[in-house]
Amino acid sequence: MNWVVSIWAGVAVLGFALVFSVPRRTLPAIVVIAIGAHLVRSVCLELGATLPTASLVAAIGVGLAAVIVAPVTHQATPIFAFAPVIPLIPGTYMFNALTGVLDLTTGHATTTSAIVDTAVVDASIATLTIVALAVGAISPTLLVGRHVARLLVNSPEE
Repeated sequence: MNWVVSIWAGVAVLGFALVFSVPRRTLPAIVVIAIGAHLVRSVCLELGATLPTASLVAAIGVGLAAVIVAPVTHQATPIFAFAPVIPLIPGTYMFNALTGVLDLTTGHATTTSAIVDTAVVDASIATLTIVALAVGAISPTLLVGRHVARLLVNSPEE
């Protein structure tokens, strides 16, 4: 497992969060959630999971963390749910799929069937991964977000 890449995922999410103009006090939590999500995905991949499956597990973790952190900090759940999954988007697969399509359209392809096969597989992996990230990040909010928020916000004061 390459933990250094996970740290860079935290740096990347910091940039995305700043672009999205999130409140400054939420930045540390967003960075920690992103690093954790990348570590979870890395562990799942090392255990033999496919990229879409590993990304789904990581995104569910992000969604659960967002559901817990948002009511405690009195912020909206999407602040913590969306920026941390952006570094998990499979840019390499999208790039390879588009490069294959470009090779086909420019006439540089010598073995078209192999290029088509590779482009379709890469595009499929990228698409499934993006869908898994979206479903994983939002499903905890839809399923348990209201209940967790009620428990955390209405808890008896000590």
